[in-house]
Amino acid sequence: MSHQDLRDKLRVNLLEFTRAAFKMLPKMDNPTILDIGCGSGIQTIELAKMCNGHITAIDIDIPALVALRKRVKDLGLSDRISVKQASMHDLNRVSDTFDIVWAEGSIYVVGFERGIRDWKKLLSKDGFLVVHDEDAEIEQKLEIIKKHGYRLKGQIKIPHEDWEERYYKPLLGVLSKKKLAPAEENKLRKEIDAFKRTRMGSVFFIMQNKARRFF
Repeated sequence: MSHQDLRDKLRVNLLEFTRAAFKMLPKMDNPTILDIGCGSGIQTIELAKMCNGHITAIDIDIPALVALRKRVKDLGLSDRISVKQASMHDLNRVSDTFDIVWAEGSIYVVGFERGIRDWKKLLSKDGFLVVHDEDAEIEQKLEIIKKHGYRLKGQIKIPHEDWEERYYKPLLGVLSKKKLAPAEENKLRKEIDAFKRTRMGSVFFIMQNKARRFF
Protein backbone atom coordinates (compact mmCIF):
# COMPACT_ATOMS: atom_id res chain seq x y z
CA MET A 1 0.00 0.00 0.00
CA SER A 2 1.42 3.38 -1.01
CA HIS A 3 1.51 6.49 1.11
CA GLN A 4 -1.26 8.06 -1.00
CA ASP A 5 -3.44 4.95 -0.97
CA LEU A 6 -3.23 4.86 2.81
CA ARG A 7 -4.22 8.49 3.17
CA ASP A 8 -7.09 8.12 0.72
CA LYS A 9 -8.51 5.13 2.56
CA LEU A 10 -8.58 7.03 5.85
CA ARG A 11 -9.64 10.38 4.38
CA VAL A 12 -13.03 8.86 3.57
CA ASN A 13 -13.70 8.72 7.33
CA LEU A 14 -13.93 12.52 7.40
CA LEU A 15 -16.08 13.11 4.32
CA GLU A 16 -19.17 13.74 6.42
CA PHE A 17 -17.69 17.15 7.24
CA THR A 18 -17.18 17.87 3.55
CA ARG A 19 -20.84 17.04 3.01
CA ALA A 20 -21.90 19.22 5.95
CA ALA A 21 -19.92 22.18 4.60
CA PHE A 22 -21.42 21.80 1.12
CA LYS A 23 -24.94 21.65 2.56
CA MET A 24 -24.40 25.10 4.06
CA LEU A 25 -24.31 26.54 0.55
CA PRO A 26 -27.55 27.47 -1.22
CA LYS A 27 -28.78 25.07 -3.86
CA MET A 28 -27.44 25.96 -7.30
CA ASP A 29 -28.23 24.55 -10.72
CA ASN A 30 -25.08 23.34 -12.48
CA PRO A 31 -22.58 25.24 -10.29
CA THR A 32 -19.04 25.70 -11.53
CA ILE A 33 -16.53 24.61 -8.89
CA LEU A 34 -12.77 25.08 -8.66
CA ASP A 35 -11.13 22.56 -6.31
CA ILE A 36 -7.74 24.05 -5.36
CA GLY A 37 -5.14 21.56 -4.18
CA CYS A 38 -7.37 18.61 -5.02
CA GLY A 39 -4.73 15.94 -4.40
CA SER A 40 -6.02 12.55 -5.47
CA GLY A 41 -9.55 13.90 -5.33
CA ILE A 42 -11.39 12.15 -2.50
CA GLN A 43 -13.36 15.34 -1.82
CA THR A 44 -13.57 16.15 -5.55
CA ILE A 45 -15.53 12.98 -6.22
CA GLU A 46 -17.73 13.68 -3.20
CA LEU A 47 -18.53 17.16 -4.50
CA ALA A 48 -19.53 15.65 -7.84
CA LYS A 49 -21.90 13.29 -6.04
CA MET A 50 -23.60 16.17 -4.25
CA CYS A 51 -24.34 18.39 -7.24
CA ASN A 52 -24.81 18.33 -10.99
CA GLY A 53 -22.24 21.00 -11.75
CA HIS A 54 -18.80 20.96 -13.36
CA ILE A 55 -15.63 20.74 -11.27
CA THR A 56 -12.16 21.88 -12.28
CA ALA A 57 -9.67 20.12 -10.00
CA ILE A 58 -6.12 21.44 -9.83
CA ASP A 59 -2.94 20.33 -8.10
CA ILE A 60 0.78 20.20 -8.82
CA ASP A 61 1.28 16.58 -7.67
CA ILE A 62 1.40 14.44 -10.82
CA PRO A 63 0.97 10.99 -9.13
CA ALA A 64 -2.06 12.31 -7.24
CA LEU A 65 -3.57 13.70 -10.44
CA VAL A 66 -2.98 10.37 -12.20
CA ALA A 67 -4.93 8.65 -9.40
CA LEU A 68 -7.75 11.19 -9.67
CA ARG A 69 -7.98 10.89 -13.45
CA LYS A 70 -8.34 7.13 -13.06
CA ARG A 71 -11.12 7.58 -10.50
CA VAL A 72 -12.91 10.05 -12.73
CA LYS A 73 -12.74 7.70 -15.70
CA ASP A 74 -13.79 4.63 -13.70
CA LEU A 75 -16.81 6.48 -12.28
CA GLY A 76 -17.87 7.87 -15.65
CA LEU A 77 -17.40 11.48 -14.55
CA SER A 78 -15.10 12.67 -17.31
CA ASP A 79 -17.76 15.07 -18.63
CA ARG A 80 -18.15 16.72 -15.22
CA ILE A 81 -14.64 16.78 -13.73
CA SER A 82 -11.66 18.37 -15.47
CA VAL A 83 -8.28 17.53 -13.90
CA LYS A 84 -5.42 19.96 -14.49
CA GLN A 85 -1.89 20.38 -13.24
CA ALA A 86 -1.34 23.87 -11.82
CA SER A 87 0.63 25.43 -9.01
CA MET A 88 -1.23 27.23 -6.25
CA HIS A 89 1.52 29.85 -6.38
CA ASP A 90 0.61 30.76 -9.95
CA LEU A 91 -3.10 30.70 -10.72
CA ASN A 92 -2.91 33.51 -13.27
CA ARG A 93 -3.59 30.97 -16.01
CA VAL A 94 -6.99 30.27 -14.46
CA SER A 95 -8.96 32.92 -16.29
CA ASP A 96 -12.47 31.69 -15.51
CA THR A 97 -14.55 32.59 -12.48
CA PHE A 98 -16.46 30.02 -10.46
CA ASP A 99 -19.62 29.82 -8.37
CA ILE A 100 -17.67 27.91 -5.71
CA VAL A 101 -13.97 27.81 -4.91
CA TRP A 102 -13.19 24.85 -2.65
CA ALA A 103 -9.91 24.25 -0.79
CA GLU A 104 -9.58 21.39 1.69
CA GLY A 105 -6.31 21.34 3.58
CA SER A 106 -4.41 23.29 0.94
CA ILE A 107 -4.46 27.00 1.80
CA TYR A 108 -1.47 26.58 4.11
CA VAL A 109 0.70 26.20 0.99
CA VAL A 110 0.29 29.89 0.12
CA GLY A 111 -0.73 31.17 3.54
CA PHE A 112 -4.22 31.93 4.83
CA GLU A 113 -4.34 35.64 4.04
CA ARG A 114 -2.78 35.33 0.61
CA GLY A 115 -5.25 32.60 -0.34
CA ILE A 116 -8.25 34.51 0.98
CA ARG A 117 -7.09 37.64 -0.87
CA ASP A 118 -5.95 36.16 -4.18
CA TRP A 119 -8.70 33.59 -4.66
CA LYS A 120 -11.37 36.28 -4.52
CA LYS A 121 -10.70 37.08 -8.18
CA LEU A 122 -11.61 33.49 -9.06
CA LEU A 123 -15.13 33.90 -7.67
CA SER A 124 -18.19 34.96 -9.58
CA LYS A 125 -20.29 37.77 -8.17
CA ASP A 126 -21.74 36.55 -4.86
CA GLY A 127 -19.78 33.28 -5.27
CA PHE A 128 -18.69 31.12 -2.36
CA LEU A 129 -15.27 30.24 -0.96
CA VAL A 130 -14.97 27.17 1.27
CA VAL A 131 -11.66 26.68 3.06
CA HIS A 132 -10.66 23.86 5.40
CA ASP A 133 -7.68 24.73 7.58
CA GLU A 134 -6.11 24.08 10.98
CA ASP A 135 -8.01 25.46 13.97
CA ALA A 136 -5.17 27.78 15.02
CA GLU A 137 -5.58 31.57 15.27
CA ILE A 138 -9.30 31.44 14.52
CA GLU A 139 -10.00 35.05 15.54
CA GLN A 140 -7.23 36.35 13.31
CA LYS A 141 -8.56 34.31 10.41
CA LEU A 142 -12.06 35.69 10.93
CA GLU A 143 -10.62 39.21 10.77
CA ILE A 144 -8.82 38.36 7.53
CA ILE A 145 -12.04 37.04 6.02
CA LYS A 146 -13.84 40.27 6.91
CA LYS A 147 -10.92 42.45 5.79
CA HIS A 148 -10.96 41.02 2.27
CA GLY A 149 -14.65 41.49 1.66
CA TYR A 150 -16.33 38.18 2.47
CA ARG A 151 -19.46 37.47 4.42
CA LEU A 152 -18.95 34.48 6.75
CA LYS A 153 -21.83 32.05 6.27
CA GLY A 154 -20.70 29.58 8.90
CA GLN A 155 -18.02 27.35 10.36
CA ILE A 156 -17.75 23.62 10.91
CA LYS A 157 -15.21 22.48 13.45
CA ILE A 158 -13.57 19.07 13.40
CA PRO A 159 -12.20 18.51 16.91
CA HIS A 160 -8.83 16.95 17.65
CA GLU A 161 -10.66 13.92 19.01
CA ASP A 162 -12.39 13.25 15.67
CA TRP A 163 -9.09 13.46 13.82
CA GLU A 164 -7.59 11.10 16.35
CA GLU A 165 -10.33 8.47 16.22
CA ARG A 166 -11.12 8.61 12.52
CA TYR A 167 -7.70 9.24 11.01
CA TYR A 168 -4.62 9.00 13.19
CA LYS A 169 -5.48 5.95 15.29
CA PRO A 170 -6.36 3.93 12.16
CA LEU A 171 -3.18 5.30 10.57
CA LEU A 172 -1.10 3.95 13.44
CA GLY A 173 -2.92 0.63 13.15
CA VAL A 174 -2.11 0.37 9.47
CA LEU A 175 1.52 1.32 10.03
CA SER A 176 1.86 -1.54 12.48
CA LYS A 177 0.62 -4.05 9.91
CA LYS A 178 1.55 -2.75 6.47
CA LYS A 179 4.99 -2.29 4.99
CA LEU A 180 5.67 1.18 3.60
CA ALA A 181 8.82 2.57 2.08
CA PRO A 182 11.09 3.77 4.92
CA ALA A 183 10.92 7.42 3.82
CA GLU A 184 7.12 7.33 3.65
CA GLU A 185 6.80 5.66 7.05
CA ASN A 186 9.19 8.16 8.64
CA LYS A 187 7.19 11.06 7.19
CA LEU A 188 3.92 9.70 8.54
CA ARG A 189 5.34 9.06 12.00
CA LYS A 190 6.64 12.64 12.18
CA GLU A 191 3.17 13.87 11.22
CA ILE A 192 1.55 11.76 13.93
CA ASP A 193 4.03 13.06 16.53
CA ALA A 194 3.24 16.66 15.51
CA PHE A 195 -0.50 15.94 15.72
CA LYS A 196 -0.16 14.62 19.27
CA ARG A 197 2.04 17.53 20.32
CA THR A 198 -0.12 20.35 18.93
CA ARG A 199 -3.53 18.81 19.72
CA MET A 200 -4.54 19.84 16.21
CA GLY A 201 -8.13 20.13 15.06
CA SER A 202 -9.49 21.87 11.98
CA VAL A 203 -12.31 24.07 10.76
CA PHE A 204 -14.24 24.72 7.57
CA PHE A 205 -14.87 28.38 6.82
CA ILE A 206 -17.85 28.89 4.52
CA MET A 207 -17.90 32.42 3.12
CA GLN A 208 -19.53 34.45 0.38
CA ASN A 209 -17.99 37.07 -1.87
CA LYS A 210 -19.74 40.31 -0.93
CA ALA A 211 -20.75 42.34 -3.95
CA ARG A 212 -19.61 45.94 -3.71
CA ARG A 213 -22.37 48.50 -3.54
CA PHE A 214 -21.93 52.02 -4.79
CA PHE A 215 -24.25 54.73 -3.56
